[in-house]
Amino acid sequence: SVESGAWYAASASGRVSGPGFVSIRVSWYASSDAAGSQMAQAESNVSSSSSWTSLATGPVRAPDGANSARV
Repeated sequence: SVESGAWYAASASGRVSGPGFVSIRVSWYASSDAAGSQMAQAESNVSSSSSWTSLATGPVRAPDGANSARV
């Protein structure tokens, strides 16, 4: 659950094994259970490193009407 208009942040560590990229994403939903179509999304920095790298969205505001989020 999230509060519409409140500020949130997500962070994690990630690494890549082989070709590709890693990031984290917060997807916002109007539903109370993060189901249905997403309203908006926020993406962290992107890395292609095979070493563990810090990933973070920084502060992101929940859109008006958001009731849940998925990271």
